[in-house]
Amino acid sequence: GFSLGYDQALTSMSSSLQQLKEQKGGNKNSIINTNGAGANYNIRVPESTVELLGQFSKEYRSIQSKLKEDYADYVGLFTDKARLDVLFHMSSEESKSRYLRRIVKKLVAKQIQITNPDYSTTVTDEDPTTFTWVTAGDASAAGYGNLFEESYTSALHDTVLSAFASVGINFVAKNGGIAGYGSGPDLSLCMESVFGDDIDVLTYDFGMMDGDQTYRAGLWSSRAAAHPSRPLLLMIDSQETGRWEQLAQFEKRGTGVAL
Repeated sequence: GFSLGYDQALTSMSSSLQQLKEQKGGNKNSIINTNGAGANYNIRVPESTVELLGQFSKEYRSIQSKLKEDYADYVGLFTDKARLDVLFHMSSEESKSRYLRRIVKKLVAKQIQITNPDYSTTVTDEDPTTFTWVTAGDASAAGYGNLFEESYTSALHDTVLSAFASVGINFVAKNGGIAGYGSGPDLSLCMESVFGDDIDVLTYDFGMMDGDQTYRAGLWSSRAAAHPSRPLLLMIDSQETGRWEQLAQFEKRGTGVAL
């Protein structure tokens, strides 16, 4: 996603970015500082495509080594691409492209921000270089029965933080799981108040509470698809349930969906 998307986007923008750098006197030594997993990451954000891909590849290899150290023989369950195709189902190539476009926009925004420090305030009140993941769900999503910092949302944050930082993107993962709550109607009708108005990926993990009440998933899906930031909707469930059917239909309406 980083490699494919960024290469395609920068090809048509490289000359414009170079002109902008010359006009603004851009600094090639822009630094991003990111805190996570008990460590500080001070990474200079590269500006050339080759340098950026090299920086990301370095961090990616570091992540793979860390995962192998933590999970030993089980690491293949989530690093082997053939297994991921089975475990992680993206409904279509269109949903993949919508996710890639979102990543590309943030990568390009960072490159512009390096040469134009006022970009984040002149374009939007939110930082266009922050990628926000929000977990919505019941007790299983919240991590009840486990340490909060060992919930899958926290594990995700600590795992990918440095990779995003290597290309200038600030990764934020928010755990919005609430024990005893189904997806609707309360949470569905108050999404922006509960989960925020700047979301890139929003998960549905309410299988335990929603059960056979698939209409709840329908309400949640329709409200999530109408969220102002148009996030990718990721359902943590089985495609054999009626809940997935409720979500999948919104792909035809312009929303990226995944299972």
